[in-house]
Amino acid sequence: MVHHLILNLRTYGTASLSHELFLIIAFGELLIKSVHVRFI
Repeated sequence: MVHHLILNLRTYGTASLSHELFLIIAFGELLIKSVHVRFI
């Protein structure tokens, strides 16, 4: 997954770096919230 992400960043360049980072952070927060709700 991480290796695939690095390959994507190399392909598209650093211009989309912030966009990729935003997607990762947003997905991560969503995942944490869902897990938090599930176990509580």
